[in-house]
Amino acid sequence: DLGQAAGRLRDAGWRVQDVKVMLILEGDPELTLYESGKILVKTDDATHARTAIDRVYGTIGLAAPAAPSVPA
Repeated sequence: DLGQAAGRLRDAGWRVQDVKVMLILEGDPELTLYESGKILVKTDDATHARTAIDRVYGTIGLAAPAAPSVPA
């Protein structure tokens, strides 16, 4: 539920824009959380992206889905 996720993220200090079909998390990097649980991260740095995704999933209480490894 995106509404519950938005509340948890705000409580943890995230700046959240709730646009009903997705949540936009402002910051560095900017992230978009979709109803499916997928996250789009606006960065070219794979390590930075993975760290941000792990923080979001940890905050909302989801395990991160297995993602393919990105070659360095």
